[in-house]
Amino acid sequence: EKWSMLPAADGQLGAIIRLYREWKISGNTEFLKSLWPKARKALDFAFSYWDSDGDFVLDAQQHNTYDIEFYGPNPLTNSLFYAALKAGAEMAKSMKDIECALRYQNALKEGSRKMDELLWQGEYYIQKLDDINQRFTLLIRDLTDSVRAK
Repeated sequence: EKWSMLPAADGQLGAIIRLYREWKISGNTEFLKSLWPKARKALDFAFSYWDSDGDFVLDAQQHNTYDIEFYGPNPLTNSLFYAALKAGAEMAKSMKDIECALRYQNALKEGSRKMDELLWQGEYYIQKLDDINQRFTLLIRDLTDSVRAK
C-alpha cells in the first residue's frame, strides 16, 4: 500500500478550516471552486471513519498529528470537527451545494449538543477516553511510593 499511515483527524479537519480561512481572506471563489469537491470528500470522510455510531461525535480510533491514537469522544478532535463543519457549511453555501450545507449544519448542531452532554463538566470539557490498555496503567503515585519505600 502506498500510504501505511492512518489518516490524522486533527490534520485533515484542520486542512478544511485552513481552506475556509484562505478563501475568506482572499475572496477568491474560483480557488474554492477548484478545491471544494476534495474538501467535501475529506469532511465527509470524518462521518464514515471517525464517527462509529452516527451521532456526530467522533469516537472511533482517531490517529492525530501527535502520532498517538485517541479512542472515544474527546474535545480536541471534536472541536476541530465542529469548526470544520461550520466552515464546510459556509463553503457549501457559496458553492450552491445547499443539501450538503444543511447536512453539515445539522451535524454541527446535533454533534455539539451531544458533545456537551458527554464531555462538559460545568467548567471545562474532559477527555473521555475508552481505555483500551487498562491493564498497563501506571500512576506517578505508584512510582513515587516505590521510591519512598526504599
